[in-house]
Amino acid sequence: MLRVISAILGFIVFFLVVVFLFENIGAFKTEVPIYYNIIFYKIEPLQVPVWVLLLIMLAAGILMTFFIELVGWFKTRSRLVSQKRSIKSLEKELQESRSARDFGSHSSTGTPSSDE
Repeated sequence: MLRVISAILGFIVFFLVVVFLFENIGAFKTEVPIYYNIIFYKIEPLQVPVWVLLLIMLAAGILMTFFIELVGWFKTRSRLVSQKRSIKSLEKELQESRSARDFGSHSSTGTPSSDE
């Protein structure tokens, strides 16, 4: 049922976006001047369509999100590696403790312990 509802909502959103684009196609085709001022040097204004600006902003947002998430991924990975390392050392210490305890109980009486 949830898939059906999400498919219907997705279709509605897609339909509304298409209608919005067709109703405002003139606004997306218009060109806007972009001025570059680098300290005291001015570059001639470029005439860029609005749809190109929207695509550039979308790509910039995707790149920024990717890099922010990549930093989080590296932090999580390093934390997991350190936790695995500490778990292995604790397991090794526990195994050594168990073997020392078992060795001590076997050697003191000469017979296997009653807890086995």
